[in-house]
Amino acid sequence: MEKQFGIVGLGAIGRQVAKLLCPFGVRLLYCDPVPAPQKLHRTLNLKQVDLNQILKLSDIITLHCPLNADTRNLIDKKAIKNIKKGAIIINCARGGLIDETALVEALEAGQLFSAGLDTFSKEPPDNASLLESENTVISPHCAGATLDNFDDIAERAITNIKSFLRDETIPREDIVYDPR
Repeated sequence: MEKQFGIVGLGAIGRQVAKLLCPFGVRLLYCDPVPAPQKLHRTLNLKQVDLNQILKLSDIITLHCPLNADTRNLIDKKAIKNIKKGAIIINCARGGLIDETALVEALEAGQLFSAGLDTFSKEPPDNASLLESENTVISPHCAGATLDNFDDIAERAITNIKSFLRDETIPREDIVYDPR
């Protein structure tokens, strides 16, 4: 039986996920405020639907959208009730997209089969139920790290440290602000 895979957010990362999944013969649904080009629809056999359709139809849901006022707690208790029973949800995007308390309740009740989480609303996470759940796969916010990009990341870090020590400007996209 063909599995349905729902991608929430079809930006650069969501598109790469779709490309990686295409050879596996899954049906790819996506929701994004910006429609993908028709060529991409044909090449990857994509179908644009709304979030409710993603929740109801998908066997696996993966989040790749930004965190903003519209997407905070996008997957809340109400949304989780609409998710296909036994589905898997994956969040490699931003903490705060999923109401983690509602997620734990859904996992414990068997509404969701499993969750894969690389990011949390608070890092490190302090939700013991989430951390101890047998139905979660948790990684330490490293989903973007691969062997292919590790050298580039290390080189940028070294360059930025040297720039900092010389009182030079660090590229804005390399600055991470932690208000703690």
